[in-house]
Amino acid sequence: MNGRVYWMEYGCLKTQSPAFAWRFPLGFQCVFLLILLFAVPFYPESPRHLMKIEKLDSAREVLKQCRVDPTDIKIEQEMLEIEDAIRLEATGTSHSFTSMLFKKDRLHTRRRVLLGAGVQVMQKLTGIDFIATYAPEMFSLAGYGGDKPALLAGGNLIGYTASLALAIYLADRVGRRKLMLAGSSMMGVILMSVLLSV
Repeated sequence: MNGRVYWMEYGCLKTQSPAFAWRFPLGFQCVFLLILLFAVPFYPESPRHLMKIEKLDSAREVLKQCRVDPTDIKIEQEMLEIEDAIRLEATGTSHSFTSMLFKKDRLHTRRRVLLGAGVQVMQKLTGIDFIATYAPEMFSLAGYGGDKPALLAGGNLIGYTASLALAIYLADRVGRRKLMLAGSSMMGVILMSVLLSV
């Protein structure tokens, strides 16, 4: 969303109206929220939820719509996997948010929740949100003038989008754990080299 706002901000700056330049990009985001609001009721339910409430035919249909190559064998295999996962989760003791954090179960739910939440917290602590939010101001402070800060901020967000597409592609092929370890290691090396060069 920020990338679109940066490019709109760049266009709005040409209007010579500072109020319009920041109000329109923020207001324009409501268009996409309204589209989502009206579109979501038409989305199909998740196959997992449908199987949990024992609507197997509906779950099968949704899976067929979502898959590129929906052969009967593959769909039935996926249905069995979802059913096994639901059965396994039913044997666990963590059925509420508090029990996920304070009860120990054989599915290691607490460990999984803490790992997932911890990764998200650490991602925020890298400062990426600060860079994404205040990129034009940071580029201005770095000495760029005129239109360059807004253009660089927009280009920066295009880089984020390209990286996300690459990460989605690699996640299932390489594995999330390997990607996370490689990314964390590279980021650590880069940060240390920046610190040592200052």
